[in-house]
Formats: sequence, structure tokens, C-alpha cells
Amino acid sequence: SGQRLPDMELVLAGGPRSTLYSFLQNGQWTQLQLAPEKAPQPARPGIPCVNLAPATCGGILANLTSALVRPDGHLAHVLP
Repeated sequence: SGQRLPDMELVLAGGPRSTLYSFLQNGQWTQLQLAPEKAPQPARPGIPCVNLAPATCGGILANLTSALVRPDGHLAHVLP
């Protein structure tokens, strides 16, 4: 928690690609979900939950199940 994430390419569940900052551009919190066997569990109603393809997530996201990202790109909460 607290670390700022750079804009990075994300591979979404099912194969499409996007960037992290594209989800943050409207000034909203975003939850990244990396547990494919679980249904998305938003941290709070109204926060978009983005399912990622875990096999393609590396770096800082590699060992996380879920990450709540603030609109400024900082990690607010992570679940290992």
C-alpha cells in the first residue's frame, strides 16, 4: 500500500488489453482483481472491479490477489 503505480499495460481476463491509467482517467478508484477462480468482489459499491489475466501480470502485481488503486495511481489496499 502507498506505492505509486506507473501506467502499465494490463491484459484483461479474456484477452483484451488496456492501460491502468485508462481506468483512472475519470477520477475514480479502481479495483484490480487477479484471482481468476473468484467472482469480482468490489471493495465498495460503485468502484469498478477489473478482472485481469493473472498469467500475464508481472512486476508489482505478480503476487497480489486484489489491489485497490486510488485515482492518483497509488495503491490504497492490497490483498496477497
